Amino acid sequence: MQFLTQRRAQVLVSCLLVIALFCGLVSTSHAGLVAYDGFSYSNGNLPGQGGGTGWSGSWSQGSGTTPTVDGGVAKLAFTDGLVQSQASRNLNTTLGADGTTTWIRFNGSYLNNSNFISPPPLPFGGLSLMNGVNESLLIGKFGGGTNWSMGTSSGSASTTVPVYTGGDIWVRILHLAGNDTVKMWVNPSNMTTESNLDGATADLTGLDISFNSIMLHGHHGGMNFSTHTWSFDNVRVGTSFDAMTAVPEPSALALVGLVVVGMGAVRRRIV
Repeated sequence: MQFLTQRRAQVLVSCLLVIALFCGLVSTSHAGLVAYDGFSYSNGNLPGQGGGTGWSGSWSQGSGTTPTVDGGVAKLAFTDGLVQSQASRNLNTTLGADGTTTWIRFNGSYLNNSNFISPPPLPFGGLSLMNGVNESLLIGKFGGGTNWSMGTSSGSASTTVPVYTGGDIWVRILHLAGNDTVKMWVNPSNMTTESNLDGATADLTGLDISFNSIMLHGHHGGMNFSTHTWSFDNVRVGTSFDAMTAVPEPSALALVGLVVVGMGAVRRRIV
């Protein structure tokens, strides 16, 4: 009997060590990840969906047509008669304190019904960082340009990559006292380290960015094309470069549950 008691204690200690290891692995792989949504929903409307991690509440609809999910991708389609489509979601926290860094990454694209090689200048949209109802930064198609760009009412910067080609968009914000510095990369091929990030770039300074929600949106701007569609996938928000490449994993609680089940099975065998 004493042997069995000691054996159970050994099994308990081993399982607790495994739990600690799993929790450590999850913590490390998610270091700096604030929020993520891969839009792994069934086809249908996006508003009301609440998957992913790091969010406060579900996606909500703004003005215009209803955003949808199609094949695991968020899509905002609208026509000339309905001039826009919007979806917003709150974060669990507010980002932008001086001395910190924020990273944003997402996949996006814009198409109109003719799939023009040179998209018209007026339709605009993308992913916006929102502070309440105020837009702190638009990342997408800004103003009258046709390329991936970013900007605010006080200034903008553009890359050389057209929005119709689609893009893997990276943005880093260095929150400095009175002068935030923003850098954008489009379709980098080397993502091993921050210093190795390549691809088309754009730089913007002189901003003061803070935000607590994300808005996906598109506006046709008065152009006479019957259909416009913005697509978004794999939206990430974080405070480190590593958070932009980490693969979201099951929660530590789920891993702990698996270990507990295993402990029960081992205990039954010992008894």
